[in-house]
Amino acid sequence: MFDAGPLYLANLNAPEKVLVNQGGTSSGKTYTICQLLLWFAITMPGFMITVVGESIPNLKRGAYRDMETIHARTPALKPYIASWNQTERVIRFHNGSLIEFTSYETEQGAKNGKRDVLFVNEANGISYQIYWQLAQRTRFKVLLDYNPTSEFWAHEKLIGKPGVRLIISDHRHNLWLSEAEHAEIESIKQEDEELWRVYARGLTGKIEGIIYRKTSLVDAIPVDAKFLARGLDFGFTNDPTTAIDLYTQDGELWVQEMLWDTGLENTDIYRELLAVDPQSRRKRTVADSAEPKSIKQLQGLGLPVEAAAKGPDSIRVGISSLKRYQINITRASTNLRKEFNSYKWKVDKATGLATNVPIDKFNHGMDDLRCPGHAARSFTALSPLGSTLYRSLMHYPLTLTTADGAEVITLQVPTSWMDVSLQQYIDYQCSDEPAVCVLADITPQQLDRLVWTDAQYLMNLLAFTAETPEPPVSLDLGDPGAATYGQLVLANQYFEEHPGKPDIWYEPYIYALYRCREVYSRNDQGKEEMMRQAILQEPVGQCLSDVLFMYAAWLTSISATPQTPKTLPSPTMKRSKPGWRSFLSGLGKPSPRTPSQAA
Repeated sequence: MFDAGPLYLANLNAPEKVLVNQGGTSSGKTYTICQLLLWFAITMPGFMITVVGESIPNLKRGAYRDMETIHARTPALKPYIASWNQTERVIRFHNGSLIEFTSYETEQGAKNGKRDVLFVNEANGISYQIYWQLAQRTRFKVLLDYNPTSEFWAHEKLIGKPGVRLIISDHRHNLWLSEAEHAEIESIKQEDEELWRVYARGLTGKIEGIIYRKTSLVDAIPVDAKFLARGLDFGFTNDPTTAIDLYTQDGELWVQEMLWDTGLENTDIYRELLAVDPQSRRKRTVADSAEPKSIKQLQGLGLPVEAAAKGPDSIRVGISSLKRYQINITRASTNLRKEFNSYKWKVDKATGLATNVPIDKFNHGMDDLRCPGHAARSFTALSPLGSTLYRSLMHYPLTLTTADGAEVITLQVPTSWMDVSLQQYIDYQCSDEPAVCVLADITPQQLDRLVWTDAQYLMNLLAFTAETPEPPVSLDLGDPGAATYGQLVLANQYFEEHPGKPDIWYEPYIYALYRCREVYSRNDQGKEEMMRQAILQEPVGQCLSDVLFMYAAWLTSISATPQTPKTLPSPTMKRSKPGWRSFLSGLGKPSPRTPSQAA
């Protein structure tokens, strides 16, 4: 009935009750086990078969999808199947057998029900306690599968025990892969020997040199987490098209896999994203700039897609930025989790030491995460600003008509401090014009001619200015008191050349001096100016604390007293004279920052 391979026969003919399928990438282990489950259901009347995954989304992208594929490719199955409930994920057979797909969050839940056959898909994502409860209530066969990136409970509790058979498979056992697909998997050896052992040979690994160490597994994105962007990486035949959502909360990043599939046309990408997230038309999406035609087509379909502006050394810079954060990965992000566990530094074969170059494998989701970082128009090879996650400024488009109808005014209005650049904020602090004119780029004359209701609506959009920007101070910000004498001379020269300007006007220059020294270890005026210009284009809601911190500490280092810049306006949009904020008072010589201080 089935077009089966050697792995199918190995599982079918094994006498042991517990069959542990350890396999490399594309070995066909999940697909093969699904074929075997169908055979049990057809030949064993009244059999109860349970397929368990870490979560329902994982099952839908894994074993359940394989089951649907087998059904579509095997017409001979249809006479045996009585019904297929897609909502409940239950397949019923005319002989009384049943296959159900489910997941369990707790050990208590796993105590309910008994079965004849249990299949634990991607077993390394499920706790041993849940597995034990399920296995104890299974009469005939227990099957597990997983990728062996590292040891887990199956190695300690099952493998080598009586009644347990270990079946190791790899891509060479999958007779239906193309030569190009086989070659692609074998090419892992050129990048990393240990990864090749795991993914090309199905052997248990102990992967060293993982790039992202500060990661944790979470059940879901917090309800109040702030959405930053969706990264999109295009693939087709061998490489998947992937989409990853990026959130932030309490100085940490939260990531969620939204799309991961091969063979997708642009219209398929559009449909898939809308299916998984109906709000996709409103989600800022940053895509691989190497596919301008795809970006344009997705834009035409209604997705707000922009190109990631990658510059020289963008991969290393993006990695450096992300490594500053604790990254929380949802359990449902199965493929992304595998990449986090496999993405590592390339090893120099001559010395055996890790380089600062990542391997060119297991990087589809990794590219997605970096895409939002590359969207900032001003940054190319510059080092990250503190713990800033780069992003393009977003504005609310607004078209207004003057009261006399003589002029149509098109504005791009910021709706939060994250949409205001530091340069705009400096102009806003230094200008005597109304705040609404500076931030919305409208002249006082145009503002006066607006219908009052339109003017009020415009000011309501800018109501966020009633509050002070409160970005966190970067956790890795060093002691600026260690600035060189040459840097202080340069800063003083800059002050003398621009007398009478508000103090805040100088702060980006101080910060640029510090960051350039940190990155380039020398005074390079060209790079300092590039850095200053880049800082001026950063969202003030991300970098202002870092800039003020550097400025205050620099003044402290030369025994000066920080002058007080003007404060933000009141809710009525009028400026007032009180001091800046308690942040500057009693700072003294700064000590290393801790998470509790970075508020």
